[in-house]
Amino acid sequence: DVRGLGEYWQNEIRTVLRRLRAADYLSRRIINVGIGNGLEAPGLFDEAKHLTIVDIAPKSLERARSLVRRASALVSEAENLQSIATASQDIYVSFRTYQSSYFSTSRAVREAYRVVRQGGLVIISIANGFLGPGSALIPGLVIPHTTVVSRDRPFEIAERVRRKLTLFRFEEVGIETGFAEIYVYGRRGR
Repeated sequence: DVRGLGEYWQNEIRTVLRRLRAADYLSRRIINVGIGNGLEAPGLFDEAKHLTIVDIAPKSLERARSLVRRASALVSEAENLQSIATASQDIYVSFRTYQSSYFSTSRAVREAYRVVRQGGLVIISIANGFLGPGSALIPGLVIPHTTVVSRDRPFEIAERVRRKLTLFRFEEVGIETGFAEIYVYGRRGR
């Protein structure tokens, strides 16, 4: 995971949050969907007052919970967050989850829309590279069921997510390219 090379990606996320007028994100209700083992949380969410972490894998979620002890943890699919109340979250984040080929982008965006309050934010990242041999950055993503790396695939996924946010009438929808991630974001309409 290229994010392990430094804090640049946390700064990229904070830049997106500032652009969306949410520099005070740590005081808001945040849901982090697809947190995996939680290595993204320290330094970014460990001081959050109201954090819910979600993952489909119980053991990964347990590891994440050990890194952000204040968080509430929920084993669930991104496409079915039924334990989360409607319009209860201020910020929905999902880092490197929407690139999965075992994932319904439409259903996940529908759930993001449901759980985020009016005026709330959605920030989704798509990997735009991975570490290869010798810690070299290899741009792109592997095409599912092949060994072919496509430089276009991350942008295609980001555009698909952007279109879904637009269909659900999110406002201020945008895409920002970072060092090794593409961020897609929007604000739920009022």
